[in-house]
Amino acid sequence: MRASAARIARSPWALVGIVCFAFALRVAMTATFVGLASPPKEAAGGLDVVDYEGLAWRVAEGRGYVLADGAPTARRSPGTSFALVPVYLLFGHSYLAAHLWFCLLSALTCAASVWLASMALPRDVALLAGLWLAVYPGHAYPSMHFFSEVPLGLVLVLACGATVRSLQGAGEGWAPTAGALWGAAVLIRPNTLAALPVAIAAVVVFARSQTRAHLRRVAIVIAVAAIMVTPWIARNALVMGRPTIATVVGGYTFWGANNERVLRDKALRGSWIFGAQLVDQEHPLVGNEVAREAMAWRYGFQFVRGHLGEMPGLVAARLWRLVSPFESTSNRPVYYAFALAWLVTAPFVAWGALGISRSHPLFAAVLLTPIVGTVATAAVFYGSIRFRDSLAPLLLIFAAAAVPTALRGLLAFVLRARRPAPPSRLA
Repeated sequence: MRASAARIARSPWALVGIVCFAFALRVAMTATFVGLASPPKEAAGGLDVVDYEGLAWRVAEGRGYVLADGAPTARRSPGTSFALVPVYLLFGHSYLAAHLWFCLLSALTCAASVWLASMALPRDVALLAGLWLAVYPGHAYPSMHFFSEVPLGLVLVLACGATVRSLQGAGEGWAPTAGALWGAAVLIRPNTLAALPVAIAAVVVFARSQTRAHLRRVAIVIAVAAIMVTPWIARNALVMGRPTIATVVGGYTFWGANNERVLRDKALRGSWIFGAQLVDQEHPLVGNEVAREAMAWRYGFQFVRGHLGEMPGLVAARLWRLVSPFESTSNRPVYYAFALAWLVTAPFVAWGALGISRSHPLFAAVLLTPIVGTVATAAVFYGSIRFRDSLAPLLLIFAAAAVPTALRGLLAFVLRARRPAPPSRLA
């Protein structure tokens, strides 16, 4: 039986089966709950999914990265929209094609997770990570909408895999490949930049005798990532008047997470509200997009300086929102599915992270780099299970690693429980 299971694990058809199953599940979910030909809905996915899709179509039309009224914008980082542009160039403004494409990207992430996990774990455990990801609600749900989590998850896994291969000395091409992928991750979600200092620190701590060689490889990764991001920043400097990656996820989000309403309202504490809702006589937002963002940054810093004593509690509330199994939503099936899945998964994640950190410290450091970076940005801005779910492909590798140990412990417990008690000496 073990030999048969090993053959199945080694077979490429096991991986193909996971991808096909994941794709079919996501297509079925989208068809049932959203509609495969439906446009993005702000009520379901927020304003960001509407922005991503609309910007993608206007780029495909040849109008450029502009708002619906034709005004140039940098409100969103371009990576998620760029992921949709090839589909629209091929099929026109087809929501069906766009939904199927996002379902496919999400399914392919399961295969990429198996590839990454196989660098440190047995093949059967790596396949378990991919299968777990296929059914994990926090990863399947975003594929029904045009959330940035979908392309980000795939790019993060590929970036981590290329980084591990580079640090293993697999070939000179892996470092620039990793750099291009990390640059793409920054263009999808700019908070990935917070992983940079974490990566350097991890290499110094875990590289041991190869510190200099690893730092050289990390320097190549950073340089290529910077090359990837620079054209977008230069475009914004020329078109918008400021070298920025995105305006909404910068000043607006910072102010939206650092204000009196978020501090005092228990329902909002640790989260954020859109900056326009905070405008009053003392906090006007005037001028162009870049000028308004600069004002939002200023208001946020003013709040922080005036509430330093209350910031630790606010930061703690943000971190709790990041790790909490419960997310405020009126959709009760989604609420309970997400909560139950994370309550079951979280202990395995912690257990597996500890185990891999002992057995494969450099591999664990690479996977933990974007995780620690996300925690850092949540502490500064706000917490959300969406940020955690964007890391699900990495978290579930840790979770899968803990399963064999847990099963061995359970088996030993059962065997001890069934073992007959020794005869009493008094008998």
